[in-house]
Amino acid sequence: MARRLARDGRRSAGEMPLPCPTPTPYSTQCVGRAIYFWPDPVAMLCEVRQVLRPGGRSPLAYQERERMPPGNAAELSRAGVRLFAPGEGEHVVRAARFGEIHVEAILR
Repeated sequence: MARRLARDGRRSAGEMPLPCPTPTPYSTQCVGRAIYFWPDPVAMLCEVRQVLRPGGRSPLAYQERERMPPGNAAELSRAGVRLFAPGEGEHVVRAARFGEIHVEAILR
């Protein structure tokens, strides 16, 4: 939905607040393949971190540019999507001041 609203020019994904405040912060907040579309990934991950309770987790799934099929990477780049080089995603997460960070590459 965020992509549709952003594409239609009504709102950017970065302007869409997370479903917060909540009486009880979340223990887990999953982010799957959304980071590509955020104008400021560090700021958005800071928002994610703010809705987590202490010790909460936030799995972040994305595919590095070098691991994408060539056609997919080219198409996304033409669309203005930000693609991440190896290690760049981890740098963004660290910049968002998450505590313990575990990186796991899933290769096929």
